[in-house]
Amino acid sequence: MSICVGVVGAGFISEVHLKALSVDERVNLAWVIDTNSEVARQQAVKYGIPQTATDYRRMLDDPSVDVVDIVVPHFLHLPMTLQALDAGKDVMLEKPIALDLNEADKLITKAETTGKQLLIKKYLRFSKPHQMAKELLDKDAIGRTYLGVASLFAQQLHWENDPENWHGVWEKAGGGVVMDAAIHLVDLMQFLFGRAKAINAITKRLVAENPDKAEDVGVLNIEYVDGQIANIVCANCDNSLPRIFFRKEIYGTKGSLLIHDLNGETKLDLRVGGKTDEVVSIKNWWEEANFAAINHLVDCLVEGEKPVASLDEARHDLEIVLAVYQSNKEGKRIALSAD
Repeated sequence: MSICVGVVGAGFISEVHLKALSVDERVNLAWVIDTNSEVARQQAVKYGIPQTATDYRRMLDDPSVDVVDIVVPHFLHLPMTLQALDAGKDVMLEKPIALDLNEADKLITKAETTGKQLLIKKYLRFSKPHQMAKELLDKDAIGRTYLGVASLFAQQLHWENDPENWHGVWEKAGGGVVMDAAIHLVDLMQFLFGRAKAINAITKRLVAENPDKAEDVGVLNIEYVDGQIANIVCANCDNSLPRIFFRKEIYGTKGSLLIHDLNGETKLDLRVGGKTDEVVSIKNWWEEANFAAINHLVDCLVEGEKPVASLDEARHDLEIVLAVYQSNKEGKRIALSAD
């Protein structure tokens, strides 16, 4: 079985989507859509895609298209996904699922009523070090987990300071570095620890010069139903390291895990009894994780596999991020829903 896919959005993140889909023999790439016709044309030529357009509705009218891969700014997720599902297409969607929980519920309900699949790409779950960390936790390799510490530092001041760029614009992005980037760490901690129950957070714009943009720094403290606590620190205004830097530490009663990356390489270390063992090392982790995530979504569409990240979990990620902003605004701990 093969699927015919059209991609909406030809910007930065489309590159890894197109690259992964183009090498999957189960996928026929038929369309690339972008409001910038030249950018769409360039991607089409690069990946041998026969059709381009500036209006994604032209693609929705094509009965041969089975799946729409939506990689556009956050504020377009709701209208484009609703129309694609109504057109009888399955949808692959970048995070966040939507800008608020009401929008998320509309999308989930629409997928249920149309009987089409809505799949959210959660790429950090698919990096080999993260998958192996999950396996180690499930095997009780470090005992009962009680603490997670994660950090993300990125160089995106050019986005924050550009008034024409949608990143960091509340109405278009839904927030700054927390909604745009730290949501991945929020999801990773959900993958490792389960459901969250409360949030206490501070978010501020400390470096970016554009007063109309959202936060460029965030500090999140998350409490989980199973008793763990996580601390996530994020910033998209750092210029001290190459491009982007992640670090994650998971502590248990028997030992700990360290996942750290720099310059495209990620390592997982297991630390028990004063001894450190390297479990795995992956180069070009970002592409590796994205390729694996997109391959999994194709598996769900073609092979009928169950999504690793459910729609409920994608909604919960959004619930946590929104609680982060509420906590910062109200200056207090925010309890989450019990469901």
